[in-house]
Amino acid sequence: MDESCWDDVAIRNIIATVLYALSLGEGQPVDEVSWPAVLDQLHDDTRVSSLVNSVLPQAGHDLSRTAALGDPVAECWRWLTRTWDPKAPTLASMWQQPFSSVRVPPVAEPRWGGLTRGIARGLPDPALEVCTPWAESLVQQAALAADPTLPVPELGHDRNASPDPGPLPDDTNRDAFERPATCADDLAALLGRAENPSVVPESLRAVIAAAREHHHLELDWQATPAPSRYTWRTLQHWYQPDGGGDPVSVYEVVVTRHLHDPAPDHYLALSENDLPELIARCTTS
Repeated sequence: MDESCWDDVAIRNIIATVLYALSLGEGQPVDEVSWPAVLDQLHDDTRVSSLVNSVLPQAGHDLSRTAALGDPVAECWRWLTRTWDPKAPTLASMWQQPFSSVRVPPVAEPRWGGLTRGIARGLPDPALEVCTPWAESLVQQAALAADPTLPVPELGHDRNASPDPGPLPDDTNRDAFERPATCADDLAALLGRAENPSVVPESLRAVIAAAREHHHLELDWQATPAPSRYTWRTLQHWYQPDGGGDPVSVYEVVVTRHLHDPAPDHYLALSENDLPELIARCTTS
């Protein structure tokens, strides 16, 4: 356990919160809660959230984000369910100034709260959503160590492989989608998943379909905190027309209510200037 590591703190806190909630709910000491019982709650983060929100408030823990500080249980849960800014300054860059040895106070919260992070560094999503599969894998090991005869199928889905939270671009990987063979195929896929395909006029569709080259660039990835939970990714799709000329672009905003949202909403815009209003409209309850 490394207290300066975001990954370790997230996994430990998820397991600890489930243990505590089960202890309260079952009316028994934490040490008597079985690992299989914990594992059953770690099937996914929504099950963890349901357990915590049904038990902890009844025990006097105010989980609201506006509650007064001082309750370590509630503060732990708020940390697990908060969103992050992947583009916040690192701790070092916040304190270093060129040509000066004078330290100045930070102007913003450091990235990941000043902790190191190795799991899904490009994601703003809450630690609860990102790290529950990792906590599940660790508890599986504990359950099997405590009882080697425990049948693996009873532990749920396959946990032999390392948890895979899906395609998570880091600071150097900005290619968002596998590219279809042609620009026409790429455009068809883009329009097919969009909620507002009519934004792209027929004249522009013809130019893109005949283009000789296309690229995808991730411009932004941010999130709003709970309870109005939204994550949005902004992507630029630009196409080089056949025969030369300036590239043409279509901007895509991908909006989810949950990291593992199976059906995100996709919206299109033709100008980067239109994105702030579009994002605001798409992330309002």
